[in-house]
Amino acid sequence: MIINELALYTLLGILLVTIIDALGSIASRKLDFNYGYFTPLSLAIYMLVGFMVSKNYGLTWAVISACIVGVFDATAGWQLSVALKANTGLDDEQLEKISLGYRIFGMIGIAALFGSLGYFVAQM
Repeated sequence: MIINELALYTLLGILLVTIIDALGSIASRKLDFNYGYFTPLSLAIYMLVGFMVSKNYGLTWAVISACIVGVFDATAGWQLSVALKANTGLDDEQLEKISLGYRIFGMIGIAALFGSLGYFVAQM
C-alpha cells in the first residue's frame, strides 16, 4: 500500500514533535532549563506541515493536518514530557490542573494558526 503525501506529511510532523518532546524533556531536566524554550520548534513544525500539505491539498487540508499534529502534541506529547520529567517550572499538582480539553482546544487553535501561516508562505 502506498501512503499519500497528506498522510506522510502529517506523520512526519508527528514524528518531529515526538522527537522534540522526548529530547527536549530530557535536555531540559538534565541541563536545568525551561522546556518551554522548545515551543518555537513545535510551532515551526505546525507551519512546516501546513506548508508541505498546502502544496498539493490546499488551505483546508493544511490546517487539518497541522491540527492533527497539534492534538497529538497536546495529548501523547504532553504525556511523554510528563513521563520524562521535563523541566516546565511547574510541579506535578500544577501540571495536573491543566485539563486535557484545555490542551486540545488550545493546540487546535495554535496549530490552525501556524498551519495557515505555512499555507500562506507556500503561496508566495
